[in-house]
Amino acid sequence: MEKKNLKPFLLITVLLFTFVLLPQAVFGVPPLPNLFYGQVTNQGEPAPVGTVIIAKAGSEERGRIKILESGVYGGPLASNPKLLVQGEIAGGAEIKFFISNHQAQETANFQSGGITQLNLHFSFENITVSSADLPALLDDDSLDPTGTATSTSQLNVTQDLVINVSVGGGTSTVGLPQGTVITQTGGGNFDATDLTAGTVSPDTLSGLGTGSVVEGNLQWGLPNIELQFSQPINLSIFVGTDLNGQTLNIQRSTSGGGGWTSDGISPITCLVTNGYCNFTATKASYFAVYTPPPPPPTPTPTPTPNPTPSPAPTGDTTAPSMSAVNAVTGATTTTITWQTNEASISWLVYGTTTTYGKEAKTTTYITSHSVSLTGLSPATTYHYQIKSKDALGNIDSYIDKTFITLALGVKITGDINNNNKVDIFDFNTLMVNWGNSPANLAADLDGNGKIDIFDFNLLMVNWTG
Repeated sequence: MEKKNLKPFLLITVLLFTFVLLPQAVFGVPPLPNLFYGQVTNQGEPAPVGTVIIAKAGSEERGRIKILESGVYGGPLASNPKLLVQGEIAGGAEIKFFISNHQAQETANFQSGGITQLNLHFSFENITVSSADLPALLDDDSLDPTGTATSTSQLNVTQDLVINVSVGGGTSTVGLPQGTVITQTGGGNFDATDLTAGTVSPDTLSGLGTGSVVEGNLQWGLPNIELQFSQPINLSIFVGTDLNGQTLNIQRSTSGGGGWTSDGISPITCLVTNGYCNFTATKASYFAVYTPPPPPPTPTPTPTPNPTPSPAPTGDTTAPSMSAVNAVTGATTTTITWQTNEASISWLVYGTTTTYGKEAKTTTYITSHSVSLTGLSPATTYHYQIKSKDALGNIDSYIDKTFITLALGVKITGDINNNNKVDIFDFNTLMVNWGNSPANLAADLDGNGKIDIFDFNLLMVNWTG
């Protein structure tokens, strides 16, 4: 019987062991990826498009996927993308899933080559980071650039974000709502890795006006580049509890060294509550909360002696004629002005009917007349009639006229900052915008396209203090 040669068979067996089985045991060939897909919600709502799911084994990231359809990551079909968890991972190792720094309720055990459907549930209101952790928002695509992070035309905010900035005694915050798109004013690309959030020394902020006192500030965005936001962002600047109850002005500047404006800020003043000044903005990057300079002192008027009426020529029986009658109304006050062609006393009767019933009169003989009526009822029609009496007793009466007081809550002419009174803050706003090109058109009280002496007169006429 012929003996078979077994040497080739044994050689093949050895080679197979050497090149197929031995590497996994000796050379540490990594396991196959574990693929994941499923639904994803946050606080019971589908996670928005753009959200990034990150898988970790221990503290090491082992894979990530971006949500392309609301509430879904990956899919069951072979053509669907999936979350690939791969690397040097021991079989059965615990895999955790994150959106930024928030962990899902579910975990999984690693299965080499496995395909796992796993629905993920998160429960967080927003992603909160310190100003030093801004790069992390770019890394996990909470701030998702259209291009690269170093050269992008826009940043998409994929989650509700809160950026904390520590200041002495408190924390200022920047709140970016999910869905906000950040661009550069005028277009063009910018470097998102240069984004900063912080405070600066008040001494470095200039151009707010002599005598202004900066109570708090916040720099958010790109210094010397104006960013704009597709929807208002929320800002809260800590100024200290000592200022509770005080009203402060708010303005912004691209550089912090001038060009201050309230454009894009709402409201333009804040009432300090619990040490904070809260407002919204659609543009950045330096924000200052400040006490405006005190108004210039009102000069003390020199008393004008009552003129002694000049004797009229014998036989003068002509009463003064009246013109330019005007009434400026508030809710409970009205000021009536008129002119006469000769010196006469200021005199009028008024009431809710043509029987009048009330009277206002002075004893000074003048030609420019102004009488203020107080204690009136809101939203009420009043009748009034002005009279003129010269030094010789000649009297003339104007025709019956009417005015209607404003309803309570209706804006008073001169109330620029809408706080239901005409006071020093309205005066400051008018002074800041004085000239032919006002930044705040609300200060243009007479609507002539500029801030001038006529606006000043309207503000003074309606002054409530």
